[in-house]
Amino acid sequence: MSMQPPVLGLFQTEAELRDYVAERLETLEPGLTLTKIEYELPNPSGAGGRIDIVALDQFDHVVVIELKRSDRSARSTLNELAKYVSLLINEARIPKEAIRCIVLSTEWHELRLPFSFFAATAGVHVEGLRPIRVANGVAYENVDLLPISDQPQLSPEVSLYQYPSADRRDSHLKAIEERAARTPFIRLAILKLDAMSPETAPYQAIACLWRLRLGDEEQLTKITGEPIGHLAPYAFPGWEAETDALMWLADESYPDDCFSTAEAMRGTPEKIANLELVCVPAGLVRFGDWPKVDVLNTESRILKQLKATSGQAATPRSNRYRFRRTLTKRIAPSWRGGVAAFLKFIGFAPSWVEAVEVYLAQPHDPRAVFHFQASDARNPFYLIYQAHFHPEASGSSFEIGVTIDGQPVGGLAGFWGWDQVTHPDNAGADIVRSYGSIEWAKWSCFSAVDDERHEQALYDLGFRPCVQTFTIDAAGAWTWALLTGPAGPPIGHFIDANPGYVDQVVSIFSDTPIGPPGTRRESD
Repeated sequence: MSMQPPVLGLFQTEAELRDYVAERLETLEPGLTLTKIEYELPNPSGAGGRIDIVALDQFDHVVVIELKRSDRSARSTLNELAKYVSLLINEARIPKEAIRCIVLSTEWHELRLPFSFFAATAGVHVEGLRPIRVANGVAYENVDLLPISDQPQLSPEVSLYQYPSADRRDSHLKAIEERAARTPFIRLAILKLDAMSPETAPYQAIACLWRLRLGDEEQLTKITGEPIGHLAPYAFPGWEAETDALMWLADESYPDDCFSTAEAMRGTPEKIANLELVCVPAGLVRFGDWPKVDVLNTESRILKQLKATSGQAATPRSNRYRFRRTLTKRIAPSWRGGVAAFLKFIGFAPSWVEAVEVYLAQPHDPRAVFHFQASDARNPFYLIYQAHFHPEASGSSFEIGVTIDGQPVGGLAGFWGWDQVTHPDNAGADIVRSYGSIEWAKWSCFSAVDDERHEQALYDLGFRPCVQTFTIDAAGAWTWALLTGPAGPPIGHFIDANPGYVDQVVSIFSDTPIGPPGTRRESD
């Protein structure tokens, strides 16, 4: 009994298949013309490469064709492709947009997922084909690549719950568990919180879920009996399915005797950041599509993502009041994204943005670690109200602290300084001019209500954005140098110098909480 050739039952070796493909490129793709078989690419930095087939298409693209026939050889494919593309760009000087890659493999079990990621991130056109035996030789099937999402994964729709007792919280979690058993394809997390202060409910929870995968929406509709989008209008277009899922899994099962308004239940980064000030974590409960062991999505990491102070894309929502992130220039993608997010956060003060760009463009020690933090007070009149009762309250500011080997060495800082000569006298008129009405000025104190900027009110009150550098010597002594803006004092001096005006502001805002749980606190 004769043995069939090992490659497709037609060829003894992969090289024979390669030659067969090269001689019949028109069957692979009309318009392909052969340039060379076994095209060698020298590599001055290491081992060179040898491309199975190089061709040109009818649009003058350089087409790299690689053949693999086993899972073992398939696993090495991406390393080779990455090297070939790099050498074509750096040594052959071929523009990246003029390069295509086609991989022919009889086995895609090991290759499909990493190949899909390579196709999504390589920056060149990539295709996967499976050669199959047919009556008259070889044909090719397209391999569908897996969806690789670079979109945010954590849904921006988050729910907050309050309970009078731990038992009521446990009963809610039990109800969620029963529903989650019917939707194992959904990844849901509940973060339990216990209050440290009598000012807020003693037992609380945060519910969040992750982006649904392709095909999950149809399953969800069958289970809930409701079409995706039945809750319209939605706060976050594109997240309708996740919002519907959260509502069905957790909101609908919230105990009736724990009544809460829709606005109170809506979780924002600002509310969650403030909950952390008055509550302690009491455990993470996972439901649905979780691996058996997950050491990455910990309670603290999820909470950090929900606070959204770093500008990273875990969720499309960003904290409107705080920014905090640590970066190094050595990790370029993270550096670029983090700096861009920071500049966007402080974009309300163009002079700050300019100063930061200049500072970061300067040479820095390669070991330098940059600690970015900023706050956005947004409502200047509410800030005056807060500062009257709490001297530690401060306006919008930023700081970039630099450390080397863990030791602080200096940085850049920005704040709003008062000119010490402007003394306003009619708070009501100033507020109406800035906000349109007293009522709207009060509502804007709360998270996600006022999207307009009101820096002009700060200018009218005599404040200007300032920037200063600071250095810290080996003995820990600080030296400051003003770069831009008046060398004026911060908000506290304005409070002391304008008592009559401050009294007017306090009277207007007297029915507005200074910093209740779930909104900005006096230390924000």
